[in-house]
Formats: sequence, structure tokens, C-alpha cells
Amino acid sequence: MRALFRPACGLVQLIVAVCPGRGGAEHQQQNKQTTHWGLLSAGRYSPGVSVDLSSYECRRRVKSHACDTTCIRLCRISWLIDTMHAMRIPSDHPLLLRIVDDLAANGWSQQNIFLPEALTLELEQECRKRAAEGELEPAAIGKGAAQEIREGIRGDRIQWLEAGQVQCCDSYLELMESLRQALNRGLFLGLEDYESHFALYPPGARYLRHVDRFRDDDKRMVSAVLYLNNAWLPEHGGQLRMYLKDDVAYDVQPTGGCLVVFLSGDIPHEVMPASRDRLSLTGWFRRRGNELFQ
Repeated sequence: MRALFRPACGLVQLIVAVCPGRGGAEHQQQNKQTTHWGLLSAGRYSPGVSVDLSSYECRRRVKSHACDTTCIRLCRISWLIDTMHAMRIPSDHPLLLRIVDDLAANGWSQQNIFLPEALTLELEQECRKRAAEGELEPAAIGKGAAQEIREGIRGDRIQWLEAGQVQCCDSYLELMESLRQALNRGLFLGLEDYESHFALYPPGARYLRHVDRFRDDDKRMVSAVLYLNNAWLPEHGGQLRMYLKDDVAYDVQPTGGCLVVFLSGDIPHEVMPASRDRLSLTGWFRRRGNELFQ
């Protein structure tokens, strides 16, 4: 029996560095409560996001620019510090707001470097440890009495997360709790909880095209997949293939630390076969179900 994760004590904090922008007087005229942030991405500088922290409903502006050498060095130093076990990241963090904006505009979001390498590696090791101990079981398709294991359709092995078992998983669950709050605040989805499992696809396994919401159960609203694959190369395969507007296929490489978030009932997708083990944490933000489906 798996436990749904609900708010608890804060465990996770992502460090951000304030990076000087190049907007000159434009930035000087901004409200004092507006901060120009640089997202730390394992030593790389991502576009800054201007966020009025006094009002989430304000218009956010994403601006691309080069960062000073000093700022880049600060980002690299900060990101090497193991901060993922400190406290929960606030729900108005620019990274979470970017995900909310992406979902509102496109129905999906891809953050190529969402977690620092240290935490990603801990989660990968935990997944492999559970697999070696025989704790991962073949995943089924369908629900309730209609569940069945059909490896030709879905070939991964899974284990549901339980809060309080291991620190790295609790840190991840706390981060997803912050994302749940951000999604509710920005999109009014009424998300009440989050469920997640480790997933390991052995070489050659796949998951054929599907959507994440059952026809008779509309609780799952937003899907979130965090990849745990160290040193992944495109030739290894294993892409998440999403079918977007007009059924255009878009592939996501399952590289370690990458997070993909999408609307569960709106985006068909499939997992392509890989030549090596493919690891992830897959989960769903859920709302209270429609009474017509109960």
C-alpha cells in the first residue's frame, strides 16, 4: 500500500544567486520587491526571471543575457554546496513559476537541470539498491480488478515512495510539495496530494503510447517525471516521446536531473526502448475526483 504525500515539515532548499542584469535604468526603476534571479544549473547560467514577489499574478518577463564571469563562478560554487536537505524551496521560487507559466501556455514544461548532481545521484543509488534487493515489481496497466501485467505494452519495474523511509526521497517529496502549491496558486487546479514511484526500465523495455489519466478516474491532473540516469547519451535511446499539438512528436532525453511536467489527460506519450537501464521517479499531482466517476 502506498502513502500519498501531503505537506509536512520543510526539508529542501535550492540555492539561487542574485546575478546582475544588464537592463541599466530599466532595472533600477523596478519595484524594490522585484528581484532579478539567476537559476543555478550545475555551473551553467540560465536566463534570469524578473519576479514581483509581492504579487504572483504580475506579468513575469524572461530575459536572456550573458552573466558576468564573477556571477558564473558564484553559481558554480553555490551549486556544489549540498543544500537539498536544508528546507523546502518556497512555492514562489522563479523556477517553479517558470513551470507554472509553461503549463499555462503549452500544457508541458521541461527543465533540463532541475536537481543538483548530488541529490540526483542519491536517488539513482536508492533506486538501484531497491532493485538489487528485489523490491521493484513489474508494473501493471489498467486499474482495480482490470489490472494486468503485459510487458509488451509496459515493461518497467516500480516501487511506490513512502514518506519517512530515506532522506533523499523525503527531499524530493518536499520539493514536489512546493511545486504542488505553486500549481494551485497559479492555475487553481485544486491539487490535494502527490503520488510517485521509482521506475526502472531494463534494456529493451518500453511503454507504448498512452495518457496518464484513466477514462473512469479524473483524479490525476499533472504528471511529473524526474530522470535519474547518469552520463546518458542520445544513442542509449529511452526517450520520452510526447505527442504535442497536431500530433507532432517531441523527444525528451532522460538525462539525470531533468524534470518533465505535463497535463496528465492532455498529452499522449510513450517511453522508447533503451540499450541500458533507464531510471526515473514518476508521479502525479491529484485532485479530488469527479463524483460522476465515483
